[in-house]
Amino acid sequence: MKPSSSSRKRVAAAAAAGTLAAGVLLGVPTQAAPAPPSPAASALTAPPSPEVAERLVDLLGDRAPGMYLDDDGEFVVTVTDDTAAQQVSAQGVQAKRVHRDAKQLRDIRATLKEMGIPGTSWWVDPVANQVALGYDTTVTDGELETLQNVTDAADGALRLEAMNGDLSALAMGGEAIYSSDFRCSLGFNVTNSDRSAFFSLTAGHCTDGSLARWYTDLPDPSDPDKNLLGLDLDSSFPGDDYGLIWTGSEAQDWGMVTLGDGNVRPIYDHGEAYVGQSVEQYGSTSGLLSGEVTQVDATAVYRGEDGEDDVVEGLIGTDICSQKGDSGGPLFAGNTALGMTSGGVILCLFPTDSWSFYQPIGEVLDEYGVELY
Repeated sequence: MKPSSSSRKRVAAAAAAGTLAAGVLLGVPTQAAPAPPSPAASALTAPPSPEVAERLVDLLGDRAPGMYLDDDGEFVVTVTDDTAAQQVSAQGVQAKRVHRDAKQLRDIRATLKEMGIPGTSWWVDPVANQVALGYDTTVTDGELETLQNVTDAADGALRLEAMNGDLSALAMGGEAIYSSDFRCSLGFNVTNSDRSAFFSLTAGHCTDGSLARWYTDLPDPSDPDKNLLGLDLDSSFPGDDYGLIWTGSEAQDWGMVTLGDGNVRPIYDHGEAYVGQSVEQYGSTSGLLSGEVTQVDATAVYRGEDGEDDVVEGLIGTDICSQKGDSGGPLFAGNTALGMTSGGVILCLFPTDSWSFYQPIGEVLDEYGVELY
């Protein structure tokens, strides 16, 4: 479910409304820090630029079903014919011939979406030129048999992968940023174009369905403005998974993400994730974790606690082991924002068995008409 058509109007209204009630900025925001370090001090080693490979995939359409970063640090574009391979090679990018085009893989994804079995997720694996289908421990024997039949009928274009745990959105009561219902993690601080209003982003399943206040510490019933971060302004969940918190007309310091133990990382830009990319995540439960992007444009069917299944599409997947309370926290590569924690499987037995999903940040910035600062 996309935000209502009034999303941008709400941002504009917040800009016109001035500051929040007295005390709104008394609490220290999750990413607050005394001063931004220089980019060179904290940037990770920059990977090769993916822009050329991404443009080739867009240009070639269904003949280029995917791209990824290989073990040698080279971008690879998969192609289905020699002409496409020549076009890719002419741009200095490695081409790999595969059998299945993007439409074949897209049709399989459409079938899985129509089935909509909760506790499943799916994505295109560009390396294997397949659709991968994960299923968690809540999937019944009958449902698994159905999935196996679909896999068999796909003639190698679909594979099953077991997830050791239950796939769910990762909100819970606790610490970090608080409402009356949840503890989540702050993602990124953003502002409108003229810097007249400031906001924080988090997961939509945290802000969904209310106009709650959010705090940087446990709410104090005797003083409703103590440690107040801001007010829920908008939410998109399911379908997407992002929410907007209005924090007033004062900037929340710089566009930092915390690394724990007083360390911070300045965020200067946002980008699109790609398979094979090295990334980091910070969450209020797990702290700083690192891993690799394993999926892009993934779909997850969360089994909702209210009995309704929540389908979220267009997600980034990683092999990071997120936990409850990490929801909304930032996913980043060096000084580049990529997304915010949405869900995953919290029982992570080994690194290769870890599953975490993230809402891409670019879509959120575009929808609300805001920018990182």
